[in-house]
Amino acid sequence: MDEAAREAFREEVTRDFAANLKRERKAAGLTQEKLGFEAGINRTHVGYLERRQRPPELPTIRLLAQALGISSDRLVDPQISDTNSSGKEGYSSKKSAARAWR
Repeated sequence: MDEAAREAFREEVTRDFAANLKRERKAAGLTQEKLGFEAGINRTHVGYLERRQRPPELPTIRLLAQALGISSDRLVDPQISDTNSSGKEGYSSKKSAARAWR
């Protein structure tokens, strides 16, 4: 996989994560400030993640999931986000998504 394809995939993962994080936070009835406090991270960092200004890192994903009382896959699974880059729900093939990450 070339670097452009890898970067496009990273952007898609970040987009899915941001949408999932915002949806789960709102469903839990939390503000960014309250979620940040519960997760032990700065409120501004939560905002950066939701606006796709910073890519998510694994430790942060785990902290946020624990604070929300959900599993980490609820934050990273593209099937859960509202839309992917094609505007359609979910991926047509999880295998193709996994191959793109390698």
